Amino acid sequence: MFNKHNIFTTLLFICVLANGALALFSSQNIISGLINFSTWEETVYWLVSIVAICVSIYGGILVFQKKRVGLAVCLGVYAIQLFGGITTSYNYIIIVGLYVSWSLDLGILFNLEGSSVDMNLVALIIVILSGISLSTISKIQQRENCT
Repeated sequence: MFNKHNIFTTLLFICVLANGALALFSSQNIISGLINFSTWEETVYWLVSIVAICVSIYGGILVFQKKRVGLAVCLGVYAIQLFGGITTSYNYIIIVGLYVSWSLDLGILFNLEGSSVDMNLVALIIVILSGISLSTISKIQQRENCT
């Protein structure tokens, strides 16, 4: 547990909860995907998406309550969302809320037609904010313990 919020934890809290609210707002796609599932893979994808949304919002609430484990939860949930792969027959991307991507076409580099790697830039920002928040809180707690 940390004593007070700094700029990084406040930004993290705002980003995670805004992203979670956006994910809940767009969750009608998840519900219709679960109702109309046609394959086992689609069902698992939608269930993983629901779990990711819930854990993301829970992490934001823990950060608001000034709990250090909330920072680690946000770091973990959004680290999973950092990279996704797309091939001609398979997509692996876990998305919670807003998704702004940077894509690298693997067809040019490795002669893999129709394959690319996507990087979620929103998840990257949240991972960076989580990491900075964890390190600054650790430094503040070390200074408080030394005095």
